[in-house]
Amino acid sequence: MKGNDALLHQPTRPTYAIRIFSHMYLKWGIPPLQDSTLYLCVKEYLFDDTEPGFIRPGEILFNEGIAREIISDFNQGRAGCNTLMIHCLAGKNRSPAVGISLNDIFYLGQDSEQLKQQYPAYREYLYRVMMETAKKMSL
Repeated sequence: MKGNDALLHQPTRPTYAIRIFSHMYLKWGIPPLQDSTLYLCVKEYLFDDTEPGFIRPGEILFNEGIAREIISDFNQGRAGCNTLMIHCLAGKNRSPAVGISLNDIFYLGQDSEQLKQQYPAYREYLYRVMMETAKKMSL
């Protein structure tokens, strides 16, 4: 989901929310989601939309530590949630990669190949790190 859409989103079902921010939000501040008791769990992560070899000064590269944190948090906090809402700034690269990988890791029931076609700019590097990290973890 695109950042601005997520900020206005009002969940209608119990929701687990993942918020992804770039290093620039350390300067700007993190905008809040709409207040709702249906957000059962809201987790925030900080990493940039970049890949190895393309990192600029100050950017935070997605890595196994962040992947482990996302997977562990989701595994522990998803109970009772019917909906997963993930957002980053543009909603094209990072959030689809996290969503597709969580779908594959936890068998959430969506067709991952269809999701990859729906979000062709999903960050393959991020997806790959999530999947490799999940294999190393005992869930």
